[in-house]
Amino acid sequence: MVEYDGEDFVADVVYSYRHNNIDYTGDTVSRPQVTYNWRGPAERVCRRFPEGATISVYVNPKDSRRAVLEPPARFGAITFLLVSILLFAFAWAAK
Repeated sequence: MVEYDGEDFVADVVYSYRHNNIDYTGDTVSRPQVTYNWRGPAERVCRRFPEGATISVYVNPKDSRRAVLEPPARFGAITFLLVSILLFAFAWAAK
């Protein structure tokens, strides 16, 4: 379900998971929480996690009460991508 807080749209996704034989409920899709200024992207997030579906939950090993559905990208991957784009841009500009 998509919620609107008067300014932004948020994908309201609630899920249950079991970790170390303890049941938990979570509602965090990603960290940081992403909000949208129009409904479409929030609806797409909700469609990725339909009600009743079996999904992967990423649990914080230090605190099982904290979990997300989409873990943050690793810094190394982002750095590699940015460096690749910059190298391509410099090569293209040098033509």
